[in-house]
Amino acid sequence: AWTLAVLFTAFASTRIEIYPTKEERSEVEAFVKVGAGIGNTLGIVPQLIIAAGSTWQARSGASASLAFAGIISIISLPILRTAKQDFDPTKVQSPHREFISLLKIPTYLHYLAVRFLESFATTLVLSGMLYYLTLVEGFSGDTRTRYVLAIGALIAVVTLAVMIPWTQFFRFRRSSINTNAVSGSVCAVGVVAPIALFLGDSFLPRPIGLI
Repeated sequence: AWTLAVLFTAFASTRIEIYPTKEERSEVEAFVKVGAGIGNTLGIVPQLIIAAGSTWQARSGASASLAFAGIISIISLPILRTAKQDFDPTKVQSPHREFISLLKIPTYLHYLAVRFLESFATTLVLSGMLYYLTLVEGFSGDTRTRYVLAIGALIAVVTLAVMIPWTQFFRFRRSSINTNAVSGSVCAVGVVAPIALFLGDSFLPRPIGLI
C-alpha cells in the first residue's frame, strides 16, 4: 500500500506538471489512458497465472515478471524529473499547512469527493468481477482466467472506442455546455449497472450476462 501511494502521488503530480493548458491535458490524458490500459493488462497477467495454478513455477515466474516491471520503470525517472513548471519557492509552505489551505477551497473538496467515488467504484467493479466469477459462477483455474481475459479485452475495446469522442469533447470550451454536468450525468448512468447485471444474468446464458 505504501509503494502504491508513492507511485500514485508521483504520477498524479507529474501529470499536472506536463500540461499547462486544457487542450494539452485532453490529448495527454488520451495517450495516458492507452498506456495505462496496456500496463494494467501486462500487470494482471502474473496474477492470472497464479490464479490458474498456484504452483512453485507459477509463483516464481510471476514474481520475476513483477520484479522486471519494477526495474524497467526506472527509465521514467529522467522524464518525471524534468516535468516541472516554474514556481515561487518562497510561497510554498510546509506540507500540513498546504493541505489545510487546500481544504478551505470548495473546488478542491469537490475534487476529493469525485476521486473518492471514482476509486470506490473502480475497486468495486474489479473486485466484484472476480467475486462473481468465483463465487457466483463457480469458475476457477484456467476457466476463470479465460473469462477475465475476455472481459478485459472487451473493456479495452470499449475504452478505445469512447476515448476519441470524449477527448474531442473536453478539448473545446463551449459556453452553453457545463462539462461537469455532462460528466456527472454520464457517471450517474452507472446506477443502472446492478439492474443490467441482474437482468442479464436472469435471461442470458452464464456468464454472458456478466460480460
